[in-house]
Amino acid sequence: MFVFKLLDCQKKLAFVDFWLILASFVVQRIIFKIFRKYIRNVHSFLVLSQATFCQKRQAS
Repeated sequence: MFVFKLLDCQKKLAFVDFWLILASFVVQRIIFKIFRKYIRNVHSFLVLSQATFCQKRQAS
């Protein structure tokens, strides 16, 4: 196991580094997912508002 070799080499430091890297990776993925969902919502909102704006202009 790669993790246990790390622990043998530098005991706690390597262990902490490993978990910090893992945690930051997970956090980045979560933020990215939320960000993508938010961007998709904003994009659909802009498309909708643009469509209604065009319809209103055509109606008047």
